[in-house]
Amino acid sequence: MVNIPETKREAPLLAQPKDLPGQAGTYYLFKAIDEAEAGQFCAALWAMANALVEVPGSRITVLINSGGGSVGAGFAMIEMMYKVKRELGVSVDTVILGYAYSMGAVIFEAGDQRRMGYFSTMMLHSSSWQVSGRDSEVFTDIKKLADLYQGMTAELFHRRTGLHSPSWWRRFIYAGRERYLSAQECLKLQLVDEVCQFLDECYLPSPSGPETADDQRR
Repeated sequence: MVNIPETKREAPLLAQPKDLPGQAGTYYLFKAIDEAEAGQFCAALWAMANALVEVPGSRITVLINSGGGSVGAGFAMIEMMYKVKRELGVSVDTVILGYAYSMGAVIFEAGDQRRMGYFSTMMLHSSSWQVSGRDSEVFTDIKKLADLYQGMTAELFHRRTGLHSPSWWRRFIYAGRERYLSAQECLKLQLVDEVCQFLDECYLPSPSGPETADDQRR
C-alpha cells in the first residue's frame, strides 16, 4: 500500500439508484482498503444491485481513487462484485479517477468495463507483510498464503487482459519493486478497456495477438 493523504469522511460516498438519472448506481472508493471499507462496500453494492435487479441493462460503477490496503479485504470486495453479477445479473464497471495503486488496481481489474482517464495512473507491487509468531507460521504458513494471493491475482490479470500467462503476470506484478504505469501503458497491456483524454477523445486497446510460444511455456 502507498500512503497518500486522503480526505476523511463520515458517511459512505455512494449514490443510490433512486437519486440518479437512468438505472445506475455509483460507489466512490476514495480511501484505504481495510475491513471497515470492505464491509461498507459490500453492503452498498448488494443494496444497489437489489434495487436495480428488475431493470434490464442496469449497471453499477465503482470509481476508484485509492492507494490500496488490505489484500484480504480487497478480495472480499472483488467477491461481492462477482456475487452481484452472478446472482443478480447486474454488471459492475470500474473507473480510475486519479490513481489505483496496489489492491486498488487489483479491484479495478475485476470490473466488467474498465476505464481510466489520461491523467490517471496504476501501480502494481509485491504485498507488504507484518507478522510475528512461531517459525512455522512465519516461514511456512504465511508463505503459503502469499503464494495463494499471488496466484489468484496473476490469474485475474491473465483472464482480464487475455495477454501472457498467469506466471508471466506473477513475475510482472511481484517483481520486488513498485511498477507505476501510465494510462497509455495500461492500454498497451490491456489492463484497461478504454482511456479517455480530455473531453471526447477515447482510445481503445489494439486487438491482442496470439500468445507467444514463450508465454505458453510459462
